[in-house]
Amino acid sequence: MVASRKAGVVRPRVLQDALLGPGGATAAPFWTLFNALPVGAVLFALEDDGFVAFNDAACAQLGYTREQFARLRLGDIDVMYSTAELLEARLRLVPGAEPTRFHTRQRARDGSIRSVDVTVHGVQLGGRRYGYAVWHDVTDREQALRELREREAELARVQRIGRVGGFEIDFRNGMRTRRSPEHLRLHGLPPESVDESHEYWVRRLHPEDRERMEKAFRAAVASDARNYANEYRIVTPAGETRWVSSLAEIERDEQGRALRMIGAHIDITALKSAEAQLAEHAQRLRETDRRKDEFLAMLSHELRNPLAPLVNALALLMRRAPAGGQDAELVQMAQRQVRQLTRLVDDLLDVSRISHGKVVLRPEPIVAADVLAAAIESCAPAIEARGQTLAVDVSEPAAMLHADPARIVQVLENLLHNAAKYTAGGGRIRAALDADADTVTFTVADNGVGIPAAALASIFELFIQVDSAPDRVHGGLGIGLALVDRLVRLHGGHVRAHSDGLGKGATFAVTLPRLRQGVQSAASDDLMSGSTQHRTSS
Repeated sequence: MVASRKAGVVRPRVLQDALLGPGGATAAPFWTLFNALPVGAVLFALEDDGFVAFNDAACAQLGYTREQFARLRLGDIDVMYSTAELLEARLRLVPGAEPTRFHTRQRARDGSIRSVDVTVHGVQLGGRRYGYAVWHDVTDREQALRELREREAELARVQRIGRVGGFEIDFRNGMRTRRSPEHLRLHGLPPESVDESHEYWVRRLHPEDRERMEKAFRAAVASDARNYANEYRIVTPAGETRWVSSLAEIERDEQGRALRMIGAHIDITALKSAEAQLAEHAQRLRETDRRKDEFLAMLSHELRNPLAPLVNALALLMRRAPAGGQDAELVQMAQRQVRQLTRLVDDLLDVSRISHGKVVLRPEPIVAADVLAAAIESCAPAIEARGQTLAVDVSEPAAMLHADPARIVQVLENLLHNAAKYTAGGGRIRAALDADADTVTFTVADNGVGIPAAALASIFELFIQVDSAPDRVHGGLGIGLALVDRLVRLHGGHVRAHSDGLGKGATFAVTLPRLRQGVQSAASDDLMSGSTQHRTSS
């Protein structure tokens, strides 16, 4: 043999020297290239399963030292083909013929498997035929390709779930358009439509949207805009109409000319359908609300008409009934019920008027303490009848408001009646007036049944009651607090409700803009600047 072996170690340098001996100088370029290659290169005898020579890159590629590599056989390295198959392929190599290329997998010294592209030549060196192979390790490339395919699959899945299809329009090439598979599915197009003309997209536009969309698209391209967004309908080849939201970015050159548009089509057909249903539902609600307001207005007027005769009749009966007799007690009971009914009808009528914008406020400068005193005077009988304690605190008697006095009294009466109604006999109610530089706040608090946390958010809505069960004991229609809220808002203020829960009482605070004017009514002197308590017997 030309190459010598000692202790199983091939000495490529000996082989090289032999091949470069007399008449072998022409092999010098081969060995220069062989040793300089950055990829693995091996030289082998055609009939042998070992290696005659190898470069450092081949050793590094598989993790062997030169001494270790020299002892390797084909079966130690290749894991895809048998030694017999590889030897048979070696024998078919002919110097000067076209190289043979194939892919295989090799086992590295650490046991890992490397993917390798192999190019094999037949060469003539020193008068003998050899095989020359170059190994290109493509493990990292294959891993990157696998990861890329996985990411593409994940992206396609996300697009499929979100019904989002990508597209690209190249303005440099006749506005040719490329579309993602999900884009084709969204538009109901076959796979061969992946690359089509812009005009084809125009033909698929809904007839009612075609002119608008074509103008909008061309205007965006002709402008200096970088972003594009629009919504329109398309008609699929099957005749189905779908809504599409188109979002894109326009790439431009230094002169502002459009180069490419890259974007996405989002199928919003279901969203548009839901919007249409919501709009229809909202219209039905508005119609129902309108009819409800008309009914409340009609009901209020119809109920109010017979109340005046009832009030007059009861007043006449009271005059004729013997004092302290049973008839007088019955008449008084009827009068109380008629007053309650009148109050409910008035509240109902006021809510209807506010809903129709027919309430006209008559604001004037008023002393806040005066309206509180008027409300307390009106509600005192109901509070006394229940044996409840009313505490009044006025921190700033001279505080002024610019408001409709009758309406503010009405607000406070509602809150006081509400506190009395939801507080047990012998309970405590507190009415307070506080002020700062900009606002005046009326507070009505009680230690009654309280309000559950879930009900606080809706407590000021019409027909909402905490005790909404059919057998509720407190009565009422759930109008009073809604009326309070609307009247306070008409005055530019707001009302808040607070409760620590059922059985822990409730607090209502009405805050109104303060009028900066130092006027004090004589009536405010009746409400002490400290704390006044009214104690009644049950």
